[in-house]
Amino acid sequence: MQWQAGASPLEQSVTNLQTIAPLELADSIVLVDAGEKTHSSTEGHSYATSSPMFGLRLAGLPERIAAMHKALIHQDLPTFGNLLEQEALEMHSIMMTATPAIHYVRAEAWDLLATLRKWRQETGCNAYFTLDAGSNPHIISPVAEQKNIVAFLQSQYPKYTVLIDKIGNAPKLSSMEG
Repeated sequence: MQWQAGASPLEQSVTNLQTIAPLELADSIVLVDAGEKTHSSTEGHSYATSSPMFGLRLAGLPERIAAMHKALIHQDLPTFGNLLEQEALEMHSIMMTATPAIHYVRAEAWDLLATLRKWRQETGCNAYFTLDAGSNPHIISPVAEQKNIVAFLQSQYPKYTVLIDKIGNAPKLSSMEG
């Protein structure tokens, strides 16, 4: 999914990236911390502009998005995955250099990501991470590799729950009535 900016959060839209390239990707979410964040995402967004890196991030986004689309079109998962990781790390760097600084990612999650990268280098598996605005890594992989990746994660980090998901249709707003 790719979020499209809008004038307000309710005016944002989502592009289903499966329309660009029909990759069957899975999302394995490692619950390092299921608790409430110290700062909401909305609060974090309001601080992001205070980071000295914010302008550079905005300037580089169109080029990165184009590179990600190209990687998807060519079904080049390693290129896409590396860009995905770069994007996640950059977003959290913005938050850590904002005023006030926000550190969403716990040390345990950084450890997990280092372990994942080392395992990927050793095995050649197609497991790439992104991070939510919290401490829960999302491991993006081909659906066919998800079972092996989850087994590895659970063997290394048995105290964490791993949620299994896959790419589907774009989310839609729904009424809470009825």
